[in-house]
Amino acid sequence: MGTTYHIPLLVAVGLATHGLRKGSLSSTGAIAAFLVGYGHLANPLKVFGVALIFFYLAGSRATKVGSSV
Repeated sequence: MGTTYHIPLLVAVGLATHGLRKGSLSSTGAIAAFLVGYGHLANPLKVFGVALIFFYLAGSRATKVGSSV
């Protein structure tokens, strides 16, 4: 495994673990999030991985705002 795949691996593990600990993902959902996230982030074309991260962060923020309203 080359060094170019360490960062996508760490980001995918971090986001899946974060969702699992927060309770917003089940264990199978965290595994699926890891696989999809790593697959997109390890791709040389980074736009899909970045779009997934943006979608995750925007959805998390919208959930926080929606629960306070």
